[in-house]
Amino acid sequence: MGADILLQTTLSNRFGSLEISGDGEQNRLIVTARGYIGPALIRRELAVAREFGLACPDGWDYIVDTSALRMANPLNLLYLRRIPALPNLRGYIVVAPKRWVRLLMALASPLLRPTAILTAREPAWGRPDRAADAGLD
Repeated sequence: MGADILLQTTLSNRFGSLEISGDGEQNRLIVTARGYIGPALIRRELAVAREFGLACPDGWDYIVDTSALRMANPLNLLYLRRIPALPNLRGYIVVAPKRWVRLLMALASPLLRPTAILTAREPAWGRPDRAADAGLD
């Protein structure tokens, strides 16, 4: 396993951002979505996730926190459906405290196949408002 893998990056545009924290020791990539997320950001995020997955041959969990998400483009589904095919992916967990996000995830579940849809972030994953600490406890 690539325990030395440590990733901290932010992908952004004028309307939103994706804060990405990866920890090879804990085998998880945490993505915190803020504002409006469109297909261009999703494509860039998936490229980062793919590289992380290739570096984690023992498997890894992909955790997406939508707590600060304001709006998402429906075309995102065209790209998000690629998540189950990411290399060495063990689990895909969506944190969706907002009802509208949980409803959309439930409708898209046959396509996206999340392992779990949670209403709150696990404390062990770190605080979403502190990107430097997210998931690196």
